[in-house]
Order: sequence, then structure tokens, then C-alpha cells
Amino acid sequence: MQQIRIKSEELKSFFIQVFQSYEFNYQQSAYLADGLLFASLKGIDTHGIRLFPVYCKQFDSGYINCKPNFTIAGSHGSFIQINADYSPGLLSGCVATKIAIEKAHKYGISVVAVEKSNHYGASSYYTTQMAENNCIGISMTNSDPLVAVSGSIEPTIGTNPISIAVKYGRERYFCLDMTTSQTSFSKIKLFGEKNMKLDRGWAQNRTGKHAMFAEDVYAMLPLGGYKGSGLGMAIDILCSGLSQGAFTNNISPVLGNKRINEKDAVSHLFIAISLKKVKNFESKIKNFLTYVRDIESIKKNEQVRVPGDRSEKFFKKRTSLGIPVTPKQLEQIQEIALNHKIKPPFLEEKAELKSFVQEPMQKVYAFY
Repeated sequence: MQQIRIKSEELKSFFIQVFQSYEFNYQQSAYLADGLLFASLKGIDTHGIRLFPVYCKQFDSGYINCKPNFTIAGSHGSFIQINADYSPGLLSGCVATKIAIEKAHKYGISVVAVEKSNHYGASSYYTTQMAENNCIGISMTNSDPLVAVSGSIEPTIGTNPISIAVKYGRERYFCLDMTTSQTSFSKIKLFGEKNMKLDRGWAQNRTGKHAMFAEDVYAMLPLGGYKGSGLGMAIDILCSGLSQGAFTNNISPVLGNKRINEKDAVSHLFIAISLKKVKNFESKIKNFLTYVRDIESIKKNEQVRVPGDRSEKFFKKRTSLGIPVTPKQLEQIQEIALNHKIKPPFLEEKAELKSFVQEPMQKVYAFY
């Protein structure tokens, strides 16, 4: 597929202008833009700039509240509960992360639970922020019911991702970011857009057999069978139980007849553990990860990787060369730019955009 590269700084400037047109202030717009660009720069393309037109569509429809009134639903020392008022998840996630960091450095550890939110992008967007501020960062979220419990047919629990991150050197992170399903719903959507066959074990059809293509998917499958099911349910209990928000069974299903104006009530959880008084933590982590990387690899001339290594390589390359943008994504950006009467410089440099893409902007409302 033909693609071009655009510097993240140029995309950020454009995204901020668009988000401000929805009456988000500059800081809120920056949170939203940074969340999308973080994922793309780290190679998490399913949760990166491809979601920009999706979010804009949801802002236009009223599906997401562009003027949220955040309230503290409960304050118990280091434990905070937030009502996000159907805010964009990227915004409520950043608000909660900032509070979690502040409380962690005051009490040693903090727990911030969020209810009435929306899709919050890559979980590692928040844990990396915590790690950058001398904390161990833990973040998780529930989602629409997309995943079948091991041994069942119906989509019952969410993909319910979790991330854990720690910084152990200059711009180096141990960063685990995973769904409790075999893959993310965004990846299935991405494969559908490219008409690619799904890997066996990702999803099942209505009869419980392997779903070969995205359009055949009735339910996604949990990671590691019953183990992934159990972890997914545990994350739902932590996110929804502690925030007093909706459990997955009370969130409108993405794979069902979902109305675009129906607001979801997604719940998140953020845990920050301050490292200010932990001695030699960074050096011990560095030594341990060096030990793991130095283990003999099955593949010759290839080092064993730890969580965060792959993203680090993507980040270095894409920061230098720019974020890859497909012709279809460029067309979507152009359409949004025209609708908002904004002319980003990088679009003016691309000649005859319309000739790249034959189909109109796809209306995708589901993105977990």
C-alpha cells in the first residue's frame, strides 16, 4: 500500500486546531492529540492516528461529550473516584493520571478510578506518563462486550487491556501493554479494511468456529483460554467496582445494533506507585532486563526482546522519519480539514490527493 510520512509535530498542530474547533481548550486538545500520536510513534497503529476520524465522527454526533464536567465522586486519601461525564477517554485518562501521580508522591501509592468515560486509546499512554514521573504505572480499562468467555459463544466481556510501565534509564521503559483477548478489536477492523484473513484463534463466528474474515466475527477469543477470561473479568471488577461505573454487561455491545448517539459508560483504573523512597530500583531493573535480553535467542543474530523494546525502535524511527500515513488516512484527514476550514501545511505538499483513494471515508464507530 502506498503511503507517505508526516512529522508528528505537523500532525499535532493540525489535530489541536481541529479539537479546539470542538471547543476543547488548548490543554485538552493537546492531551487528545498526544494520545493518538503516542500510539502511532510507538508502532501501535491500531490506536493511533487511524482513530482521528473516528473520534471526530463521535464528536460530531454527540456520542462523546465535548464539554465534560469532571467531578470527584469520592475522595478517600490516596483513593479517588472520578465521574468523567462521558468525556473522551484520552482526556479523562490524562486527568486521572495527573491526579494519580500527585497522590502517589504524597501517600506512596494511589488508586484513581474513573466512570462514565469512553475509549481511552493505548493503555501505555498513561503508564508511560507515570513512569516518566518516577512511578510504577498501572492502567486498565473495561470495554464493550466483545470477547467470549472461554468455552462460550456469546460476546460477554471486553478486551479489557492492561499496561504496566517502569522507567529504568534515559528514554528507556519496561512497558507491558496487552489486551486480555488474543488481539485488539482495532486490529480486526484493520484487517477487515485490508480484506486480510484473520489469524486462527483471534475470533469465532456465530457457531463457535474460526472466523476467517472480519465480517465473520461474532465474538473475539480470550488470551490463553480461561486464563484470559479470568484476567478480563478481574479487570472489569477492578475498573467498574471501584469506580461505581458500568460493568461490561451494561455497556452497549459493539457487535450488536449500536446507535451512534448512545453513550457508553466505560470505566478505567489508574494505579501509581511512587519510587522516591525505593533504593536502587532503577539499577536492579536494568540488570534484570539485561539478563533477560542476553539469554540465547532461538533466532540467530536477534536479541531476546522485553516489553517496550519494539516500541522503542518504532519511536526512534518514526520520530526521525515521520509517521506513516496511508492514502486512505490522508483522504480522511483532508475531508476533516475541509469541513473545519483548516489548511495544514503537510496537505498542501501532497499533490492530487483525490487520485490516491477511490472510496469515501469509512464510517467506523467501533474501535476497541
